[in-house]
Amino acid sequence: MSRESNQRGRPPAMRVRDIAHAVDALLTLMQTGSEDAFAADTAAFTSACWRFIVMGEAAYNVGGPIEEAYPDVPWGQMKGMRSFVAHVYWKVDLRRLYQTIEEDLPPLVNIVPSVILLADELEADTERAE
Repeated sequence: MSRESNQRGRPPAMRVRDIAHAVDALLTLMQTGSEDAFAADTAAFTSACWRFIVMGEAAYNVGGPIEEAYPDVPWGQMKGMRSFVAHVYWKVDLRRLYQTIEEDLPPLVNIVPSVILLADELEADTERAE
C-alpha cells in the first residue's frame, strides 16, 4: 500500500488528532509521580512505548504541506522515536522516555490545535476539489 492510499484511508487531520491523543495520554502517564515511579511501572512503560509508536506512525503519514507549515513540530523526532521503539525495543531506556515526555511533549499541547485546524482546512479543500 502506498503512502498516498494509506493517507486516504485515514486523512491527515485524523493523523494529527492521533498525535494529539498520544501526547495527552503520555502526559497523563506523568501523573504516576516521579521518574522512579514511572520506571517501576511496567504498564506505564508499555503504554508509553505504544503511544510513541502511534505518534510516530501518524507523523509519517501527515504529509508534506502540514509538515512544511509547522517546521517547529518535531516530525522527524516523532518518526525516529517510533522506529527506535518498534525496531530496537530492547534498548528503550525508561528514563529517556520519561525525559522525552516531561521535556519535549508539553510544547506540542499548544501547537497541535492549530495543526489540526490546518489539516481540517486542507481536507475540506481536497473534498471540494473532488
